[in-house]
Amino acid sequence: MEKKYKYMVCTRCSTFNQASFIVDSMNGFTLQETSFPVATLIVDDASMDGEPEVIKQYLKDYFQNPYREEETDYAHIICARHRTNLNCEFVVFLLKYNHYSIKKPKIPYLYEWLDNAKYIALCE
Repeated sequence: MEKKYKYMVCTRCSTFNQASFIVDSMNGFTLQETSFPVATLIVDDASMDGEPEVIKQYLKDYFQNPYREEETDYAHIICARHRTNLNCEFVVFLLKYNHYSIKKPKIPYLYEWLDNAKYIALCE
């Protein structure tokens, strides 16, 4: 029996101190019109240039109220669906400390979504 996936595509976007560029990336993700559900996982690695605030404002401006928001020991997680592109969902991980500097992997946090996607894409 073929597995049923929640998302056809799940795109992983890792970012750090890209406040000047992250809106362009998020616009690119939301402009993709599909007939199937897609998720974009944005993982901010504890940026110090205001990027987390830019991401939160973008969600507030273009996405429905979060359907899931949680605080963990490692991140603030926000899940929301786009207001007009209903097949577009963002899952944002605002990490509380920089994982790259301590060589701690981020991928285990993402399995809940990656395991529910037929295809995985990367955006660096």
